[in-house]
Amino acid sequence: MRTKVGLIRLHKLMSERGVCSRREAEKWIRQGRVQINQKMIPRLGTLVDPDKDRILIDGHPLPKTPKKIYIAFHKPRHVMVTRRDPEGRPTLYDYLKKIPQQILPVGRLDFESEGLLLLTNDNPLIDKLTHPRSKVPRVYEAHISPCLKPEQIEILQNGVLLEDGRTLPTRIKMRQQTPHSCRLHMTLFEGRYRQIRRMIAQVGGEVKKLRRIQMGPLHLKNLKQGHYRHLTSNEIDALIKK
Repeated sequence: MRTKVGLIRLHKLMSERGVCSRREAEKWIRQGRVQINQKMIPRLGTLVDPDKDRILIDGHPLPKTPKKIYIAFHKPRHVMVTRRDPEGRPTLYDYLKKIPQQILPVGRLDFESEGLLLLTNDNPLIDKLTHPRSKVPRVYEAHISPCLKPEQIEILQNGVLLEDGRTLPTRIKMRQQTPHSCRLHMTLFEGRYRQIRRMIAQVGGEVKKLRRIQMGPLHLKNLKQGHYRHLTSNEIDALIKK
């Protein structure tokens, strides 16, 4: 937040310049990796003037404001949402080699899951959308076996007690049903690790296939697996206003 004309908190400026997230910037400041005017080692909350102060990170000047880029990507199954994998498994960045900017995913999808991922170098937007207070709706198509009973669905809708706390209420719509399986659309308002898989297991079911089809105002639609597209200006505006 800007507190005086021309001044901005250092960790926010670092995030705006695409260097890292605000949380990461705070860590780097505490570690003494950041200098102002080649001598001052700042504290958390330090105010700087982007036009006058010379800011170094690990001895390198703070970069200029990069061009913002916003990508919707259809992550295939068995692809890691990391830059590198020690086991040599494919990562989403194998599909994004033609994008010169360094972009980061907004949230995650596990190795077995597929679907919509938002990637950007707009770090303030990443912070905003991933903060627990944002409660951005995420819609998933889940194929489950055996088919859930109405009382199991009601438990999921009201919130399930997991090892990391009770989940927020979940919207559930039955899309297809057979004696042995069902296909649900589940809308979550938080993003925990393998959350849907753990929720379904808690009520006695198993997720056979999981695909994210929507995140906030963004829809997967007909985007093919392993392909990406740039967001429209209307989509970007809708995300920023979220």
